[in-house]
Amino acid sequence: MFVSKGKKWMSVFSLLIVLTLLLPACATPTPEVIEKIVEKVVTQVVKETQVVKETVKETVIVEGTPQVVEKEVTKIVEVEVEKVVTPTPEPVVEKCTEPAFGGVFKAAIGSSVPSLDTMATVAAATTYISLHTHEKLVEFGEDYSVIPGLAESWDMSDDGKTYTFHLREGVKFHNGKEMTSEDVIASLERYLEVTARRAEFDLLESWEAPDDYTIVMQLSSPSAGWLGTLATPASDLSIWPKEIIEGKPKGEINPEDVVGTGPYQLVEVLPDQLYRMTRFEDYQPLPGERDGLGGAKTPYFDEIQLLIVPETGARMAGLETGEYDWVDGPPGTDLPRLEANPETQVFFTKPASGGYVLFNHADPLAGNLKFREAVLATLDMESVGMAMADGNRDLFDLNYSIWPPQTVWYTEDDYAKSRYNQNDPETAKKLLEEAGYAGEEVILVGTRTSPSLFKQIMAVADQLQNKAGMNVRVEMYDWPGTISKWAEETGWHIGCTTNITLQLLNPNAASGYWGSWGTHPVRVHYSNPEFDAAFQTLDRTATFEERKAQLKEIQRLFYEDLPNIKTVEIYGTSAGRSDICNYKGWYRLRFFGVWRQP
Repeated sequence: MFVSKGKKWMSVFSLLIVLTLLLPACATPTPEVIEKIVEKVVTQVVKETQVVKETVKETVIVEGTPQVVEKEVTKIVEVEVEKVVTPTPEPVVEKCTEPAFGGVFKAAIGSSVPSLDTMATVAAATTYISLHTHEKLVEFGEDYSVIPGLAESWDMSDDGKTYTFHLREGVKFHNGKEMTSEDVIASLERYLEVTARRAEFDLLESWEAPDDYTIVMQLSSPSAGWLGTLATPASDLSIWPKEIIEGKPKGEINPEDVVGTGPYQLVEVLPDQLYRMTRFEDYQPLPGERDGLGGAKTPYFDEIQLLIVPETGARMAGLETGEYDWVDGPPGTDLPRLEANPETQVFFTKPASGGYVLFNHADPLAGNLKFREAVLATLDMESVGMAMADGNRDLFDLNYSIWPPQTVWYTEDDYAKSRYNQNDPETAKKLLEEAGYAGEEVILVGTRTSPSLFKQIMAVADQLQNKAGMNVRVEMYDWPGTISKWAEETGWHIGCTTNITLQLLNPNAASGYWGSWGTHPVRVHYSNPEFDAAFQTLDRTATFEERKAQLKEIQRLFYEDLPNIKTVEIYGTSAGRSDICNYKGWYRLRFFGVWRQP
């Protein structure tokens, strides 16, 4: 943990920063060339020469009379036998040895980028750009702990209400200007006007910049989740130049405005086609190795091209021909072929996301709790998961908790467990009667942009129709169209999505989904005073134990009122060419610290 109490500086960490400034900006440890001995044990049918003894009958002449006698003879014969054969081991040299600079990296994704305003949107596709172009005061590390970003260290007062952040000096924006506290203040003030996560910042009472490299934030109460709130990379508090961000209305960020301190800079945009980023030559990585969204985010490629390719088949074909270096969302049915192909490799992200059924709470039918309970009672989550994972059981898990078991927030909960995965059509039909459902059309909103979302909505529609007897119709839109449809209060009942922010990083961010003040698209007109009060309490918990207990209370409310329904926990997959080195599936895609082996 990098937080110290009182006014103690983090001397050890600061010393490391000073020492490493003596090293070249992009210096990285030189990996060793590793030789692995591969022993492959196989069973083969082989021919062997064996010596055998047999008893044979032979006719002999004894005193002129033929007689049959038995005698033992020895023979040398060749027989076929099964034998375990271990070939002579051969050394295999790893392809990825020493990091290499240069080249163009082409990544194909299925989702369009709805906005370049990373402060105002929670869309994952926006972060595919912003995590390469922008940075925050603090970041999430590989283990989801909070680590330094643009702030090299921070202090927390004894009462837990005052945070003092010490900025790194000499950090440059893409326009050549040095980043200072005035840029942080301008970014914070604009952020509070446009963020989709405004409620998480209600406890921020004041902020100031005593000097060019210090930021002080005063909270109204202690908050165990404050650093996580600042680090969350969805509708995030990224730092922009004051002269660009000051006074910018929500959503009015143009491509030429995208200026940050990240390892890559945006240089070309062809909407819904191409987003091109080039290496920022003055980028100053932190020491050590890449660590989650922090650490040494070395920009090895000269250029990154993010290509929008909605069709899954086109992405897979482009990968296998070498047109693309990396693709998202390979179907589960393609994984064995990609893993067997020496020219490609598969990456897994565990956990990646949770599947959710959404309801239009402004609609009289979907806003009826009995109707939502009927949907929950209908669903067989195993079948939903198998559909989303193309029948590959290794790519999803059943988990009643809205917090994955891999996180510290997970808690055994008998009530949540009893409500999850009921697969009880008869109970569902009774609940539909209580809801007053009379066979009217139930409209589900889906998208073909994401294969897993498409398969999830179709699996849900199939079960509601064939098990619960609902009269369903599915309408398909592209991803921006889906979000626009969710914003409408009429004309639809059910949607499907996946989300990961609240599961892995900062659970307090869930207030944007279920709090009355939330502006996240999946809130879909939901409001519940009990949820609001629960989140306000969560924001003011002072200890880990209090925070975890309050999250269990939020989970109880989730299953009582069903703002959404959790289906399954999906593991993520992506694939790349075999010469791409050091890529690792994680919470969000990261192409910094990745190179192509010559």
